[in-house]
Amino acid sequence: MIETMFFSNRRFFSNRRTVRTIGLLLMACLAGSTFVCVSPTRASDVRHLEIDWTRLVLTFRDGDSTVRYRLVPIEDPASPNEPNEPNGPTNPMDPSPEPVPNPNPNPAPTPVPLPVEIPPGMSVVEVADLSKAVITPNRAYRLAVGRHVLSGSISLPSNVFIDATGATLSFTGRDWAPIFSVNGRSNITIVGGTYQSGPNQVVAEINNASNVTIRNVTLGEVGGGFTIRGSRNVTIDGVQASVVNHYGVFAEHHLIRGATETRVMNDGLTIRNFRIVEGSKRESGIRVHATKNLVIEDSEIVATLNKRTAIRLHDGENFVVRNTRLVGGVGSGPLSEGDGGREWLIRDWLDARGQWLLDRPTRPGNADVTRTTAHRAQQLGLRMVGVRFENCTIEGSLILKAGLSGYEVVGGSIDPSKGPGPMSSWRVFEQYTPTYPETPEWRLPGDVLRPRPAGRLIGVTFDETRMNAPAGIVVEGLPGEAESNE
Repeated sequence: MIETMFFSNRRFFSNRRTVRTIGLLLMACLAGSTFVCVSPTRASDVRHLEIDWTRLVLTFRDGDSTVRYRLVPIEDPASPNEPNEPNGPTNPMDPSPEPVPNPNPNPAPTPVPLPVEIPPGMSVVEVADLSKAVITPNRAYRLAVGRHVLSGSISLPSNVFIDATGATLSFTGRDWAPIFSVNGRSNITIVGGTYQSGPNQVVAEINNASNVTIRNVTLGEVGGGFTIRGSRNVTIDGVQASVVNHYGVFAEHHLIRGATETRVMNDGLTIRNFRIVEGSKRESGIRVHATKNLVIEDSEIVATLNKRTAIRLHDGENFVVRNTRLVGGVGSGPLSEGDGGREWLIRDWLDARGQWLLDRPTRPGNADVTRTTAHRAQQLGLRMVGVRFENCTIEGSLILKAGLSGYEVVGGSIDPSKGPGPMSSWRVFEQYTPTYPETPEWRLPGDVLRPRPAGRLIGVTFDETRMNAPAGIVVEGLPGEAESNE
């Protein structure tokens, strides 16, 4: 419900601080909770106030000027002497009970929305219905609080700022289409909003773009979050989700096809304050290919559904994951199933008679680039160089693939017993591919095999009875390298 309050006494209400304070206190009292107000940096003389009770958003308007506030609930710590307090005595003379252990000693922080700061020099356009808006460069678009129903993707030009704070975007477009399409553009920011879509649609698809920022968004019932291909300097900061159908984030190369294939890698991808509290129905929380300079920090990725894999970091270089809670499998190293793996080697490289294809088209005049020795060499040449987990809480197991080097887990903990479902019986290293292709019958003359994973664990807390470090992985505190689990 949205209510509007008009103030006719210009003298009294010309003081913006007075009106702002009245509005915030009124809303907080009626909501019955304690709140922190996250305020914008710029001021505005207030003439009327809109209150969105369901989303806890205040909107102050004065002609063409609009300022929004979002109230963020905070926990009010209970008094240590309140009745039924588990961690404090009800009588000062009573002995103090044993403290209740924290089930999650390293929780990911809940992101607090930052002020919406529109870049200077941008004119602001108020948007009542996004489906009818024409988006042009060098403008900031402030969406009206409430629901915006979209039947087609919104293609964003360069130099655009979208403020969707307090808005809900419901997408009914075609399958596999994004709500926002960013293709070959730069300098784009999307802030706020709750997003809903079908099971195979995503919030944003970012292809061959640069300087893109998405922050403080909520994923409702969606197919997936964000797909990034061949882009530079992309930041996703502050995402809340319970369940997604596919990936929260999926990153891979941007493919340019011509006489030859050109694969453009991502460079500079930051994922911060990203929370998926249940998991993906069909895939992993985060999956990354073909990327340089990845940072995942201050996040929480829980994978209690389907594959039970929190993140999969495949090929690229210089990956850092820090201060993050991961529940489920934690994979590192180039893909060795599907494309480039068992199915690819057997299904795509053998014809109906069981004979190797070896650069011959499957049908006359129909050359297939995925069945050439050049493509095979490209896939076998994939590497992951430099993956570092810093101070992470891993409630699950590590999965290492051949072609991984410079692997480090520093600080934090690994506890498979807290993993979801059957993972609770797993070991620290549950899956390990020593080389690739693994078996001789999958190999062809001239194949350059991927080498075994190499790395170390330093200062990590773990249950020694579940430690099974494979060859190539040194664990601080254990005598030398353990036997391989091949």
